[in-house]
Amino acid sequence: MPLAGAVELTDLPGTVIWRPATAWTAGATYQITGTATNPEADDVCLSKELPISGEVVIDTAPAAALQPVEISGVEMLQSVTNVTLETLACCPGVSPQANFGDCDNPGSVDYDASQCAPTQAFGYFDVTITGAPAAEGPVAQQVVYVLNADNGVTQSSLAPMFGLNFYSEPVCAAIDIIDLGSKTLVPGTKKCFGEALVDQLGPQTIDPGATLECAPQTCAVNTNGDGWDLEMCTPFDPSNPPTTGPTESDGSGASGGSEGSDTSGQEGEKQACACDATPSPGPLVLGLLGLLGLTRRRRRGR
Repeated sequence: MPLAGAVELTDLPGTVIWRPATAWTAGATYQITGTATNPEADDVCLSKELPISGEVVIDTAPAAALQPVEISGVEMLQSVTNVTLETLACCPGVSPQANFGDCDNPGSVDYDASQCAPTQAFGYFDVTITGAPAAEGPVAQQVVYVLNADNGVTQSSLAPMFGLNFYSEPVCAAIDIIDLGSKTLVPGTKKCFGEALVDQLGPQTIDPGATLECAPQTCAVNTNGDGWDLEMCTPFDPSNPPTTGPTESDGSGASGGSEGSDTSGQEGEKQACACDATPSPGPLVLGLLGLLGLTRRRRRGR
């Protein structure tokens, strides 16, 4: 028999709840069917009509109280090399070459990896955080997990799994629980990550002598700015490496473009421009799916 009720919006994007007008029947199975109408949808990223279907089995006993979520994390150390004319060391007689760019192309530095090597890198880490489910059975369908990390980073999900990216210093986080039915919030237990990686985070010095079969040297940039002046060179000194180049970070979580792999690509020198071709890191935000399996179609990349 049809059951009267109403759809309610929530404070969580992409999530609604349906509340019955009368009490559920313990042990009963309910079939859900209907259509969500979105008059302002563009039918590309979001359909104007989303079919809703599902099944709910009502437990025979009241739901147990939600327990604070204990979390664990898997850390992955990453490194990105800083490649400029000032931060390379090369074998005697070899000079790297700079290719100038513009606002659409930041440029690059060409060098033979068997003759030259970077002397600087920047270390950071990504962490995948998971927690045990806060509830089992039917009540699990109305539980939302909220990750709260340092620097105000917040993520929401219907599953207790999150990712934090591009941290150059330790970060602490906790997963809170929200019961959408009762609006109860249960704070999680905070845990810190990256503490064992501190010495490998932030600006790092690389010894090019470990990879080059020569005594590397560094040279002054020539007057054209596109290479070295080979008449003005000094042997590379690991105890006094060059410090020119963008190696600073604020330590905030951000989504990087090299998740899951070591990044050692060449970075070009920025030219004077009215724009910045390098995107600013921002917090990684996981999308929140609808409780009844609603998904939004993504716009295809051009």
